[in-house]
Amino acid sequence: MISTETLIIFSRYPEAGKTKTRTIPALGPEGAANLQREMSEYTVSQALSLQSLRPVSIEIHYAGGNEDLMRQWLGEDLNYFQQVEGDLGEKMFSAFQGAFEKGMEKVITIGIDCPGVTSVLLAEAFEALEQNDLVLGPAADGGYYLIGLSCLVSDLFKGIPWSTSEVFSKTKGLADDLGLKVKDLVLLNDVDRPEDLEIWEKVKEKIKEKKTSNEEKHWHYLETRPHPWRKQLYVKGRKLKAFGVWMDAIVNEMTPTEAAEEWDLPLAAISEIFEYCETHQELLKYEADLESHYLKERGIDLEPKVTYR
Repeated sequence: MISTETLIIFSRYPEAGKTKTRTIPALGPEGAANLQREMSEYTVSQALSLQSLRPVSIEIHYAGGNEDLMRQWLGEDLNYFQQVEGDLGEKMFSAFQGAFEKGMEKVITIGIDCPGVTSVLLAEAFEALEQNDLVLGPAADGGYYLIGLSCLVSDLFKGIPWSTSEVFSKTKGLADDLGLKVKDLVLLNDVDRPEDLEIWEKVKEKIKEKKTSNEEKHWHYLETRPHPWRKQLYVKGRKLKAFGVWMDAIVNEMTPTEAAEEWDLPLAAISEIFEYCETHQELLKYEADLESHYLKERGIDLEPKVTYR
């Protein structure tokens, strides 16, 4: 499928003394550069996870270093562009303009300072552009961590006092004056200053816990199957999505024993299916939404039969 959506990530090559400078008093030049490296890699990992939820191209717009260094650092599979000269508004406008000139229909730009920007939130933002002209992710410091557009609107990048607490409110005011339909996402915190570092440490701890959990967890009755974009698990040895069994049990108010009888599966398999689906609801929901989107593109419109809890 040809992508009509682009995610633009603004980042900087992690050179000591030239990045995350406001955290240098707490971390030192090398520590601040390492923070830049870690947060950039985390953001890219979320972007790559997004590609399992919807067909989106990823562009890295970088400052510092060069394209070879960026490719060696973040990988060969991304598109790299050096940021243009000018203030942040001019840089973002140029990035949006380039994407729309390539025929993109939805374009979102983020930085690497907000670890709350996950693949699920990004998918929500792209979905919002179906019905809105502009999507904004407000940051607690008065800026925004995400801006998305369904068409190029140059005025949104002019006359904004960048790097101040007025960025979000001024942008919203411009959008109102222009008559744009706007969707606001959840309020999140950036990691810019020494007092913000605790936020990133908590995210790193969660990443570590999730990695440990994934390494330790072994599903006895579930397995992956080859598919272009679907990542959810299937019942081992059968072309049967775990999600299908779980939803059938919920809709028909089955007990685990009744579900085991209905699907001719061991009770232990049903228990494992329930555990998997209960702990992977975000993935299951977005894969269901993506499948619905593909069906609509083919002229098939299915009424939703389930409600996610």
